Amino acid sequence: MRYLTLAILCLALLHIQSAAQEKKRLSHDDYDHWKNLSGIEISANGDYVLYQINPQRQDGDLFIINPQTDHQRIIPRGARASFSPGGKFAVFHIQPQRDVVRQAKVEKTRRENLPKDSLGIYVMGNEELLKYEDVISYRLPKESSDWFAFAIDFTRIIEEMEDVEETLQDTIPPHVPEPIEEEEEEKKEPETEKLKQLVVMNPVTGNRHAFDYVEHYQISENGKTVIFLQEEKNDNDTLEIKKLFVFNTESESLNLLDSAEGDFKQLSVNKTGELFSWLFSADTTDVKVYDLFVHQSGRRSRTYQVSSETENMPADYAVSEHQSLSFSDDGRRVFFGIAPKPEEEKEDTLLAEEKYKLDIWHWQDPLLQSQQKVNLQREQRRNYDAVFHVRNQKMVPLAGEDMPNISRDRYGNADIFMGTSNLPYLQEISWEGFAARDVYVVDVNSGSRKKVLERAEANVHFSVKGDYILYYDPVETNWFAYSVRDDAHRNLTAQIDVPFYNEDNDIPRAARPWGLAGWGENDSFVLIYDRYDIWKLDPRGRNQPVNITGGYGRENQERFRYQNLDPDEYHIPGDVIYLSAFNVGTKKDGYYQLNMRNFELEHLMTDDARFTQLQKAKDDDTFLWRKSTFTEFPDLWISDMEFNNARKLTTTNPQQEEYLWGSVKLVEWIDFRNETLQGLLYLPEDFDPEEKYPMIVYFYERSSDGLHSHFIPSPSRSTINRSYCTSNGYIVFVPDITYREGFPGQSAYN
Repeated sequence: MRYLTLAILCLALLHIQSAAQEKKRLSHDDYDHWKNLSGIEISANGDYVLYQINPQRQDGDLFIINPQTDHQRIIPRGARASFSPGGKFAVFHIQPQRDVVRQAKVEKTRRENLPKDSLGIYVMGNEELLKYEDVISYRLPKESSDWFAFAIDFTRIIEEMEDVEETLQDTIPPHVPEPIEEEEEEKKEPETEKLKQLVVMNPVTGNRHAFDYVEHYQISENGKTVIFLQEEKNDNDTLEIKKLFVFNTESESLNLLDSAEGDFKQLSVNKTGELFSWLFSADTTDVKVYDLFVHQSGRRSRTYQVSSETENMPADYAVSEHQSLSFSDDGRRVFFGIAPKPEEEKEDTLLAEEKYKLDIWHWQDPLLQSQQKVNLQREQRRNYDAVFHVRNQKMVPLAGEDMPNISRDRYGNADIFMGTSNLPYLQEISWEGFAARDVYVVDVNSGSRKKVLERAEANVHFSVKGDYILYYDPVETNWFAYSVRDDAHRNLTAQIDVPFYNEDNDIPRAARPWGLAGWGENDSFVLIYDRYDIWKLDPRGRNQPVNITGGYGRENQERFRYQNLDPDEYHIPGDVIYLSAFNVGTKKDGYYQLNMRNFELEHLMTDDARFTQLQKAKDDDTFLWRKSTFTEFPDLWISDMEFNNARKLTTTNPQQEEYLWGSVKLVEWIDFRNETLQGLLYLPEDFDPEEKYPMIVYFYERSSDGLHSHFIPSPSRSTINRSYCTSNGYIVFVPDITYREGFPGQSAYN
């Protein structure tokens, strides 16, 4: 019996050895076999998941899967996909074949003639796939509407119409054409490359409306209105007349907003679809001065105009064409940009090669010449925030050359905004690597401003509702809140005996804070991170700080971080929130649930793995997430909100089983400064501790937190591919490096 057992063991060992020998070592030719997973989204009702799987150089696929039935639809070359707000259909681009596009580029095909994307619409109810050629863009509303809009290239449509006309012409008996006058021969052809056909569609009902010769379009957040600009010829068939229309998706009716010969830009509609704004210039020269128009629909329908002559407009300023228009959440304000009036360059008789080109830099310039050249286009488009108050028809400049930046509250409804300027400190970028900022409060109704913070060198945040400016002082190492209403600064963390800055900071600048999770409803509280835990602070200074994770993080080296599961919600929920939990010592990862009423912390899941991209279905208790290790690709997993019945949805790279891979272990040692460090030791899959192996040491700052990072075989500009190295018999050692200021080389040696 003993010999039989020994024989079985020997056969098993031989089988394992044979299986290992059958595996291949990775080569550079294998890179193209590996794929990436991206574009992940779960529908609002949780019934469908979409994602893309793309090889590194070949065409990829879009997958739309029903997790309950595992039924999936694969769309070759699908990309840039989104579910409709109600989850009843998905819309996406279908890219042309990569090889076809490459060949067209080899043949030096003009950009406008390259193969274009198609639009795909997949309707969940009947599994119908609709396709439209030559798509340019699509726009979905944010709220639960089944309507959306998309634009397709009108050039091909015009060419097809011309082909039809030629075919019809061939069937008509020939006749003697009338003489053509010379001035008619010089007619300007329409610029069809910028024209689109706009389609407003409800894929669920099949209702569809198409509009030709469209330049720009926008859809409201609730999906009830679409504003678009259409081009027509005038009676003489020479000049272009632009018509601005609004299509109502509820009544499926069309209304004309404006009509003129000139240039329209920056169409915008408020969230309810009742207010519209745009820019217009009647100038026929290349240098145009624009006016802002705001239209209020309904019973009190009116149109307002802001021009360079409007009261409060700075001298020689006009509305800027380079800033998009937006509305406050309550619809009382329109935000736009102003800038110095553009000037037409003076004509001369010099040829281009006869003109001098100089780069002139002065040692007192705020930026190096190289930075000035990089920023040139941005500076040429520089504009400053302004607001138009709809109710009293008042225009107010908010920013200017001395204070160029404005931060609004999330809704744009507050009466005070935050302004910042780093202009006094720009020169310091050349040696500090960053510039401090002066911080202002700006009255939205009058434009008046007041400096409330000088030389802020770290994080500055404007609260969601606009009641507070939160900032970190790196000298005092505390968080402060400035109350807009009280004009008072309050130290929020002075009584807390844990640091809120990065204790491991080893670069020659003051340590930065760990940051904040977000604000409570109505700015009632703010959640701040220390290295491990999360603190609830009262910006009014009335309530004592509360460690809502109870110190569990610091006690157990668990780094808790808030998971925002609804990007459309700007405040922290008041009932239950979800936290990621990363153990700094063991590198385990997981999730917890926290009751915001009593701060009870409930453990949900922990594993020796890395978890990322946690998503929740908007209207369903379904979680979607990714999990990875060094040997496991970060595929998609799905579960309920307690992470029960978790199952894997994707297997992106099944071919990995055919190759030798490797393993990784976390190691610790004491360096020459008597500091305990961690590092990663990667070993070949067929590692034999009795054998000698070549070893690569790769170091750059701290890497041990990436224990469970997965590396697909791929080329790189600046690092080694760890999977490729272990597959080919190398040991890879990646030590953490802690730097001592002024001694980077010696620190690396230590």
